[in-house]
Amino acid sequence: MRVPWRGGAVRITLDSAAPVMLIPLFLLIAAHGPMMSVITFSFLPLFLLYNHFLFLKLKPHNSFFLSWTITSTVLLFLLLWSFSGMLEIRNDEFFVFLLITTAALYSMNKVKQKEMLSFVSEDQLLDGGEKCSECSIRLPPRAYHCTSCNACILKRDQHCAWLNCCIGQHNHFWYIMFLIATFSQLVLYSNLILTTACHPFKVIGSIMLPDDCSDVYFDLVYAVCFVSSIYCIEGAAFVFSVLALECWLITLGITGHEYRNRSKRSYCCGLIMSRPYSKGFLRNWILFWKGADISYQMYKI
Repeated sequence: MRVPWRGGAVRITLDSAAPVMLIPLFLLIAAHGPMMSVITFSFLPLFLLYNHFLFLKLKPHNSFFLSWTITSTVLLFLLLWSFSGMLEIRNDEFFVFLLITTAALYSMNKVKQKEMLSFVSEDQLLDGGEKCSECSIRLPPRAYHCTSCNACILKRDQHCAWLNCCIGQHNHFWYIMFLIATFSQLVLYSNLILTTACHPFKVIGSIMLPDDCSDVYFDLVYAVCFVSSIYCIEGAAFVFSVLALECWLITLGITGHEYRNRSKRSYCCGLIMSRPYSKGFLRNWILFWKGADISYQMYKI
């Protein structure tokens, strides 16, 4: 499918267009009562998991999950912007949400922008390094092949389906920033909606939590806002689990690739495993914050 655009028509694939239609459809279905909400949000993770394995097998380098991420971010902003007056959301609250959304999109762009810098270049090839079975080249330490990108990545962590790019040495920092910003956006959105669409109560100072949400389904607009906040809670739980794992791996001084390929004899979530590149918990974090400034020579043992 081609869409007219300045400078020529832009080709839009089915996998990138599908989330634009599916996410609003899921929210509208879920807004038709408590039972439909339970069914929809129970089905959604299974649907995404099935598509992940399906695309991994049929089309590893696809735009479905990237489009899902962008569509979710933009849709949440549009919903809050459209109904902020009706929900009596303060200007300062909306401004904070706008800043966090901007930070998430900016971090996402930086992750994509710096992906190519982590690809192994000719000047980084080693004569005595481990040989890649796919590329038939000698690799520097901690460089691994990505079958989705069909390239070898410096300090490869993973191929992130949600951003449709590899996470390596030069964009790992921005990936963590993206996770933090996205988690903050989802939590803030759900809190703003639930404390206005439902009957709230004060916890500490101006911090409120929802108390009674029994009447949100009597109006479709309120119902859509409510189910979108449930969607955010479900998404926030997933993002937090990914962020927690990433922080744990940084603490241990290992990458996601090394963690997934660890020996079956290693226990305690990687704590008791061979970690030859670890410099100690504190220094591992210092090296992470330095990020792309670290030469691959530092990883030599």
